[in-house]
Amino acid sequence: MANPSDFPPSRRGLQNLKPMLMFDLQRIVEKFPAYDADTTPDGLIDIGSSINVLMQPEALKYSRRYILPSAEQSLQYGSTAGSPKLLAGIAQYVNNHFHPSVRILPSQIMATNGVSALISTLVFNLCEAGEGVMYPVPEYGMFAHDIRAQNEVKIVEVTMTTVEDRFQADNSELVLEEFRSACRKAAERGIKVRAILLSNPCNPLGRTYSRSTLVAIAKFCALEGMHFISDEIYAMSSISRSATNLDSFTSVLSLREDEGVSLQNIHCLSGASKDFGMGGLRLGWLVTRNDVLKQTVRKLGAFTWVNAFADNFFGHFLADQVRVSRFLALYQRRLEAAHNQATEFLSNHDIAYNVSNSGVFLWVDLSLWLRFFPENDSDSPELLLTYYLMSKGVYLEPGEAFSSPVAGRFRLVYTAANSRTLAIALRRLVQSLEDLRESTFPETSSIDGDSGFEKMCWQIKEPPRRLFSSLTGCFFGGSDGLEESDELQEHEEA
Repeated sequence: MANPSDFPPSRRGLQNLKPMLMFDLQRIVEKFPAYDADTTPDGLIDIGSSINVLMQPEALKYSRRYILPSAEQSLQYGSTAGSPKLLAGIAQYVNNHFHPSVRILPSQIMATNGVSALISTLVFNLCEAGEGVMYPVPEYGMFAHDIRAQNEVKIVEVTMTTVEDRFQADNSELVLEEFRSACRKAAERGIKVRAILLSNPCNPLGRTYSRSTLVAIAKFCALEGMHFISDEIYAMSSISRSATNLDSFTSVLSLREDEGVSLQNIHCLSGASKDFGMGGLRLGWLVTRNDVLKQTVRKLGAFTWVNAFADNFFGHFLADQVRVSRFLALYQRRLEAAHNQATEFLSNHDIAYNVSNSGVFLWVDLSLWLRFFPENDSDSPELLLTYYLMSKGVYLEPGEAFSSPVAGRFRLVYTAANSRTLAIALRRLVQSLEDLRESTFPETSSIDGDSGFEKMCWQIKEPPRRLFSSLTGCFFGGSDGLEESDELQEHEEA
């Protein structure tokens, strides 16, 4: 009888079965019972994934008023790249809040079914096979997947070894020199860098780039014939922290030609999932003044087709800009309260974190606790700490998922739960770390409590990745699919 190995996918397809840490960890997280105060109070609280629930009550209230009137339109195909109403609403929103140097027109916007699909399509139209996209690290961990999953494009990660703070204006020239050096080294490997990609505000660092740094990067890109892509999906997630003297958000759309930049190679990405907390709509958009590029991306619109319901729902929401402004003002007040709750708790328990003023996350330093987890052949101390915290009911995203050059950093998302649940998650985190301090864990200590899961995590001598694969299947049914990586290895060796 034939088996799947007799009819394998393409080698290009098999490449996507290679381990992708952020993706693989999320699949593990999904196998755990999620925390619910009433039904699963011992469930896992995920404060590592970038979820924003702060405005959920207002979004639900709006949806209840809107769903029925939209039903008829939402059953039709709709436009592949956004209806006139949606594009007009996005243009008005961008003009009101991103302060572009030249007013943005609806014709300069293309809507897509999320920013991930948009990045993939945009890179396809910017890069030839074998060329590269460059970004500094740590940076959003799914950029690599979005860039190359469907494109034969190379990733050029830039570690800012000489730059203590890549966001400050005083360091803009140092940042530029790091990019220049990375370009030279890429060229030596036969890779032509065609674009620089940034998240601004930065995910996971929660900082925004200074205007002078953005201008310097834009001028460099123009000089080298490269494109400058700014993912600004957290643009409105800003916190008032004047005492820290951090730069406030500046959109690349606000850069002016008289500053020495070209508007033709600057492209802005955004969407509904983060600032608006409407990730289920799967709605993103591209803003570009390069009409030829927009037309090439638009030609592939059938692959990034905007859902008709999402188009109608969000287009109607944006049509009332007074409502949008009030929504965002309330959101920013709640964002600051959540930020303060998390930072005050961490400070009171001597857990270090980077100062931030934007985004929905903190970059937390748990390096002091890595010493409890000796490195093995399968996983680093950082990942072992991640698994340990999961076994204790709390998940933070490890820095390795963001290509962090420094071990022991974790992304903590303080908008992933309401204030009560966030408080429980933070207490679990602190208690877990205190338990480590009081033990000789993991070699000689036993795990307190009756949880067979916790005991198995550290008594079974298996690589944690494989251990969690077997445990999630054993406890919750099915498999998390991590074995696919072994299939890839077999095909590569064949």
